Amino acid sequence: MTIPAGWYPDPENTAYRRRWTGTEWTDERELAPPVLLRRRGPGVLGVISIAIGIAALAFGLLGVFLQMPGSLWTGVVGGLFIAAGSMPRPPVVVDGSPRLPAWKRFVLPILFFAVVAFIIYLFVLIVGMISN
Repeated sequence: MTIPAGWYPDPENTAYRRRWTGTEWTDERELAPPVLLRRRGPGVLGVISIAIGIAALAFGLLGVFLQMPGSLWTGVVGGLFIAAGSMPRPPVVVDGSPRLPAWKRFVLPILFFAVVAFIIYLFVLIVGMISN
């Protein structure tokens, strides 16, 4: 089976395309089309997850703040700092191994705090319902 005639990457210079007649290369060359690089950044899904994480964190902390006496609130804030200190860290680059993308290093801590705040909010809500 032979390769059909057409324009293919030039075997001598990849910046160009060269015409293949089906049996041999011609001297016709043209610039290769630009390679479209993947857009970097969080994209739509990343932005949505960041917004959801921030909103969940804000509502969770607001709910906790509104339903707690002062001394319990201080303990919760201390607990959040302890939880932040024990969070898993992104992998360290060793011998050129890849790290987590920047948006993941930003989103994961926010989601972690949102989940912690939501759990605390549920705990306070349940304790408040039991005590009433």
